[in-house]
Amino acid sequence: HPGFTLPFPLTHAVFDPERPYVYVSSMDRKRVYFVNLETGFIERQFDFTLMPEHLAITPDGSRLFVALLSRQHSSQWWDGDHEGMIASFDLDLQVKDRQFSIAEDPFGLVATSNGQLVVSSGSGQWTYIRVFDAETGTALGADSGVRQATRLALHPSEDVVYGADNGISPSD
Repeated sequence: HPGFTLPFPLTHAVFDPERPYVYVSSMDRKRVYFVNLETGFIERQFDFTLMPEHLAITPDGSRLFVALLSRQHSSQWWDGDHEGMIASFDLDLQVKDRQFSIAEDPFGLVATSNGQLVVSSGSGQWTYIRVFDAETGTALGADSGVRQATRLALHPSEDVVYGADNGISPSD
């Protein structure tokens, strides 16, 4: 929409590959918004008790996942003590239909069309990337030695996840 601006600070946004929507999180307001790009209107908003941060949409556009933080990220918040949640939305129905706890401070997210969610940790300096069942939240695997706040991207094959660290020099 020409000249479209949001009337609140946004934290993260993803565009829907199938519909004219952008999904936006606001940690300050503890909300996720569904914004129609054709009209410029916020058509849905969802309130949370935890802080919504990064978002991930499945490549087929069927689901949206939201990282929910129990506290701000910190390099002094160590593994084994991490906690957070993931909210999941059915985008055809535009409803939140699942929310589950994870033993991680969620930061980067990627979601596959076959039901896997990959999450990087936002805290703890050298930490983990974890894989979860996107329907149940069951942990499926992990890899260590990853820098906190690693940004994730999904290869189009959905078989490979790329990670880019930041906050250290050089970033790689």
